Amino acid sequence: MAALLALSRPGPSESGLLDCFIHRKAYSVPSELKNNEALLAILDETRGVPVFQEQFFDIFTKVAGLSPERAIHWVRDTRPLKEDSGVEALYDDLKQGGCSRREANAIIDFIEVPIRYAFSKGHALDYATIGYTTAWLRLNYLNTWFHTVVNDSMIRYTNKFDLLKSLLELGVEIYGVEYD
Repeated sequence: MAALLALSRPGPSESGLLDCFIHRKAYSVPSELKNNEALLAILDETRGVPVFQEQFFDIFTKVAGLSPERAIHWVRDTRPLKEDSGVEALYDDLKQGGCSRREANAIIDFIEVPIRYAFSKGHALDYATIGYTTAWLRLNYLNTWFHTVVNDSMIRYTNKFDLLKSLLELGVEIYGVEYD
């Protein structure tokens, strides 16, 4: 659920990452990296699609051999990858990490698009928890859940009768106000 939320944004959706994830199609891995056990293990939790910043950090450290300091630099600031000088700087880092030019090209080709949309796994898990909890509360405590929604909406909603009609159609019990 966290990976789906991280990919359900305009950038990942337009780049095809969301479709790869939903249809269980692995994101296109260059042939030089297809047999890399470390990369396959990193991508296993997200169906072969790189989604989270933590995955890119692991790709840089475990697959490319970068130091954690250099890996976090490239994960946090992807702007240089849009410029030739930035790509060359990444090549230099990858070569220092022990990659050949061919391996470095494969890694850059693999991460170039998805790293722009990398999402923090912690944030995705938090959003997933909030979404699940909200859905659970709505399912199990419909009247209580709508209490907050209705109180807020009654102030802002221009057509209060449509709001009340919609709530009744959903099965929400509406009680009149009691006066002493």
